[in-house]
Amino acid sequence: IDMLFDELSSLLDGVDEGTSRVKNLMSDLNTFSLPESSRKQQCDINESLKTTINLIKHHLKDRIELKVDLADLPAITCNVQQLNQVFLNMLNNAVHAIKGPGTIEVSSKVKTDRIIISFKDTGSGISPQNLNKIFDPFFTTKDVGEGTGLGLAISYRIIEEHKGKIKVKSEEGKGTKFSISLPIS
Repeated sequence: IDMLFDELSSLLDGVDEGTSRVKNLMSDLNTFSLPESSRKQQCDINESLKTTINLIKHHLKDRIELKVDLADLPAITCNVQQLNQVFLNMLNNAVHAIKGPGTIEVSSKVKTDRIIISFKDTGSGISPQNLNKIFDPFFTTKDVGEGTGLGLAISYRIIEEHKGKIKVKSEEGKGTKFSISLPIS
C-alpha cells in the first residue's frame, strides 16, 4: 500500500508540474497577444533594474558573480511592468546560460538621446545558426518543459512598442551580450 501511495504522490506531483507549465505558457501567450498597455508613466530605469536584480539574486547562489554599473539616467515615460518583464527575462536567460561559475554584468548609460541597458554573461553563448532565430516566437534551445520560446519574442515586441531596439552579440563558449536602446523623450 505504501508503494501505491508513493506512485500516487508522484503522479500528483507530475500533474501539478504540468498545470504550472500550462499556466506559465498561457500567461506568456496572453502577454504576447495583448496590445501595448496604455499604462505608461515616468520611470527610473535604474530602479527597475535594481528591483529585477533583487528578484533573481537567489538564483545566483555562490557560482555567479553579478557586476552592476548604473549611470545617472533621466526618467523616461514607459510601461514599467513591461520593461521589468524584459529585464527579468534577460537576467533569467543569462543565469540559465551559465552552467558553472560565471559572471553577469548589468549596465546602464546615456548615449546622445537614448538610454542603453546591457546584459552581458559569460555563459555558453548562442550558435551562429540560432542567433537569427532567437526572437522568433516558440524558438527555444532549452529542454522540453524548460522554456516556452516566448521570452525573447515578447521582450523584442515590448522594446519595439517603446520605440526602442534590442541587439545581441554572442560567441559560442564565451557568452552573450544583449543591448537595449530606449528613447529618452
